[in-house]
Amino acid sequence: MSYKLICAALCALILTLSGRAGGQQRATQDSLIALIDIVTATNPSIGAASDLVTAAQARVRSAGARPDPMLMLGAINVPVRTLSQTDDDMTMRMIGIEQNIPYPGKLGLRRRIAELEVTAARFSAETVRLAVVRDLKSAWYELNYIDEALSIARRNESLLTSVANVSRARYASGSGTQQEVLRSTLEATRLNESANALIE
Repeated sequence: MSYKLICAALCALILTLSGRAGGQQRATQDSLIALIDIVTATNPSIGAASDLVTAAQARVRSAGARPDPMLMLGAINVPVRTLSQTDDDMTMRMIGIEQNIPYPGKLGLRRRIAELEVTAARFSAETVRLAVVRDLKSAWYELNYIDEALSIARRNESLLTSVANVSRARYASGSGTQQEVLRSTLEATRLNESANALIE
């Protein structure tokens, strides 16, 4: 199931729970805001983008740090047959520490690059969030449009059915024409088909 279908289903659920009727525009806006909060808190794409920002922030501190020192231990000229440290006068043991010192300014530049990567990750995360909210709002307003269009089509269908009934009564009494009956029945049928097309 695609994410847009999930958004549409959530929108339908919120519309149902808010009990939309006539003039509850404020209730639907509040419902949309609540739905946006739910989606932004639970959307996996937004969560992944936020994790990338956190990872980029964690790299800033280490980017400006010197490399770790290395401890070296070794033995030179150890006789292979006996592996004795004392049989040969040329046998040496050594211990040492090595530290790389970067060229001046290099660590600051690395830190600056890491900070810029954090900024880029933030912009990317905001882009993902806005895209998800856009898709959600698009599904929300499309659902509202269909809901309102269905309501209007049902009202018009009811009116046209009443007009068709009046036309039939007039035709039955002899004061109306068959053309009026056929036209009003045809319009009611067309309206019903339009309403059914909205549901599909």
